Amino acid sequence: DILMPALRSGDVDMVVGRLPEFRYRKELMQEVLFDEQAAIVVRYGHPLTKRDVVMFDDLARCDWILPPPETTLRRQIDKEFLDRNYAPPANVVESVSFLNNRSLLLNSDMVCIVPYHVVDLELRHGLMSVVPFELKATSGPIGISYRRDAGLSPAAAAFLDQLRLTAKNLPD
Repeated sequence: DILMPALRSGDVDMVVGRLPEFRYRKELMQEVLFDEQAAIVVRYGHPLTKRDVVMFDDLARCDWILPPPETTLRRQIDKEFLDRNYAPPANVVESVSFLNNRSLLLNSDMVCIVPYHVVDLELRHGLMSVVPFELKATSGPIGISYRRDAGLSPAAAAFLDQLRLTAKNLPD
């Protein structure tokens, strides 16, 4: 709701982030750089990690840390709840700050969807655990969007080349 209008108006050259499911926009070029894998994470010792099987109903009753409603990831999470005939989570802290989210996760029974690479250290050191349940929203394309008719400045084009190179060299 903020970045895409700024892109369309020319205030920004490109937007890098999670791409929506429906990507066709006649005025925009959108390119997938890589597919991001995320997980539902909780603090070590969270009650969900003690279950043999985690059901969607268990997740629906949890307090969540989610990105704001105007983000692609949040829309995907809300859609998944609705597709499963559940209301989207009601007890939500809206945050995109990793430091805030990390503190909330480590000090509560809240759950959050976080890319694996963001919480790799916490998972390896046993501070957080992955909930053994996969949502469609935990996987999605990360890419770039830019104006089709405006092209890119030399600096933005060089930046995009580096993004492509970095994405190509990411580990699986």
